[in-house]
Amino acid sequence: MSFISVFAKEDFITVVSDGLVVNLNTGEEVERNYKKFRKISENQFVAFGGNKGVAEMITEEIGFADYELNLLDIASSLRERLLRELAPEKANISLAVGGIQNGKIIFYSFTNNPNQEMLTHVPKGNVLEYVFLHGEQAQLGLTHQTQLLAERYGHRSPTKTKKIQKELNDFVAKKDKTVNRVTFDLTIKK
Repeated sequence: MSFISVFAKEDFITVVSDGLVVNLNTGEEVERNYKKFRKISENQFVAFGGNKGVAEMITEEIGFADYELNLLDIASSLRERLLRELAPEKANISLAVGGIQNGKIIFYSFTNNPNQEMLTHVPKGNVLEYVFLHGEQAQLGLTHQTQLLAERYGHRSPTKTKKIQKELNDFVAKKDKTVNRVTFDLTIKK
């Protein structure tokens, strides 16, 4: 498993991932410092959790563009490929595609579960829009934990949201042996 969080406000978006890659068959640690997201243009990204090899294969077709990509087209294409090539019984994959498009912050999140819709996230006003790429967020109480940390630190700047995200990562790492406390982060500002 992995833990990736994407937090967005109207004027910025932040991504934080843990760095651990584990062989899910053996539980053996494969890599400790693996960044689970990458930029696909100057102000856009793709983030992925789950099976590393499959996630890399699915996202490799997206290189780095020196122009703004259509994020909905990218997300839809990746989701279609996931659903076509990877049954949920074989492996679980979660993805987020986002950044700035047409001057606005937006991101999409989805999995390879055909019963789950792709979600569109558009931050509005003072509301913090967020998603976790982790299979057990409900059991871990991540929504409640996020609310507590947002009240403690606020969420009006990328520095504050990344502080929340890194504390959430540590919270998950204490409960899930497939997540470590090594983190990588990305900030995109309008």
